Parts: sequence; C-alpha cells; structure tokens
Amino acid sequence: MGIGTLILFVAAILIVLVLYGRRSRSKLAPTVTVNDVNSVLDALRAVAARPAFAGFMFHPPNRPPGRDPVSLQFSTEDGDVGFDWVLVGERNVQDEERFVEFARGEGYTPVEREKHNVKYLRVSNGDLARLTTEVLTTMYRVPLTHPIDLIVEGFAWEREGREPDRA
Repeated sequence: MGIGTLILFVAAILIVLVLYGRRSRSKLAPTVTVNDVNSVLDALRAVAARPAFAGFMFHPPNRPPGRDPVSLQFSTEDGDVGFDWVLVGERNVQDEERFVEFARGEGYTPVEREKHNVKYLRVSNGDLARLTTEVLTTMYRVPLTHPIDLIVEGFAWEREGREPDRA
C-alpha cells in the first residue's frame, strides 16, 4: 500500500469515526447485517489488486453506545485481502487483548502491523468471513439482524434487490 493510499485510508477511518458520533446511521452509511459479510468480502476480493476497504461499524447491543463504535474491516494490502483490527477508535483499543485472545482461540493469528504511526492487527489467512462473523456474533453477541454500518472505499457493493453502494 502506498503512502498516499495509507494516508487516505487512515483519514477516512478517522473522519468516519468522528461523523459516526454526530450523524444518524442512515445519513452516514448503508446498513448491513451479519448475513451480508460474505457478499461484502466477495465484492472486495473482486478488486483486490487495487486499494480498497470495507468497514463495519457498530455499537454492541450489550454495551451502551459510547463515543466510538467498534470497527472491523476488510482491506486490500499489497494485492491481498485481509481482516484488520485498526487501533484507532476507543473501543477497538480497549478490546485489543480480548480480540487477540478470541482470534487465537478460533485458530487465527493476528499479526501486529504499523504504518505511518497507525497500529493495527491483521489476519490474512483462513476464512476471513467466518472470523468476522464469529467476532460479531460470538465475541460481541450481535444478533443476525442487528444493523451494522458499512463504509466502502474503492469498490462497489450491492445487496440483492438494491442499488450498489459506491465509494
């Protein structure tokens, strides 16, 4: 990932986190559910050769909404798609150890990375859709129908029966 792309990526995440706290969910981003994770990942994989990401942002149903939501994402990095736990938002930082223990317990190996002073954990092997689904449903107890905000950059994602979301 080039410097310009990484800066754009980090800026987009920070802007989204700030806006998330100020706008209603419907104005900020389309919503998806746990059942859409595979479709979003498939759409991102179709453009893996270029910089792109799909961010899932939500407030866990068993925790009162805080200033920052939990943020999970798929992204392309050097032509490969991976799952990223970006250590920018308050909740992601608070839950870092919990995520690492959970991921390892599920058979995944998060790798610590840092680019331009942005730390994140990346999983690039295994069933990324399964990991994301398990983080949502098991780690955070998100019901299958709970709305999750989706932020897409660098590709179009389309749920059957609706217009594509474009970045």
